[in-house]
Amino acid sequence: MKKFIKYFCLLSLFLFCNLDVNAVSDDLSVPKGTVIPLAYSIKLNSRNVKPDDQIPVYVVKDVLVNGRVVFNKGAKGYLTVFDARKVNAWSWTEYKKGGFIEFDGGEVADAKGIMRKIDYNEHLKGADLNSSSSTVYVGNSYINGTNQNVSTVGTAFSNGYSITGENVIIPKDTRFRVKTSEDFIINY
Repeated sequence: MKKFIKYFCLLSLFLFCNLDVNAVSDDLSVPKGTVIPLAYSIKLNSRNVKPDDQIPVYVVKDVLVNGRVVFNKGAKGYLTVFDARKVNAWSWTEYKKGGFIEFDGGEVADAKGIMRKIDYNEHLKGADLNSSSSTVYVGNSYINGTNQNVSTVGTAFSNGYSITGENVIIPKDTRFRVKTSEDFIINY
């Protein structure tokens, strides 16, 4: 009888130790391509950014996978600027071109605070000057004399008036979506 109990205990211990780890673990697999709603933490202007700048962003609402939060509302992250250009007023061939900001991914903190890579390959472009249909501004008023308190974004000169394309201006809290760029596991 003692031998039976001894073997029973050993067999039970052996079976318990060989259970599938996933059956007892509390891990959650987050697939590549999970969508995360983000917003810019600051106002952006293509005149003020340059390549490799990190633009702060935050998660707009909780992101759930299988009913569990994988990115918390308010979690911080950043986007990396790949390339940027302000309106170029000193080049006759370029003054009509709008500014641009091009992003190349970034990272966002998951529910455990670990930074996870995101895909965001966007090219945001300011309007080019179209001389046949663009409104031309001088200082803070329209050329036709009606004061509208608008300001020029860049500078180029034609017949003494300031005309140009536009820089990209993105207001703070502007929302957009990104995707995770790799599979990962969160240990709860």
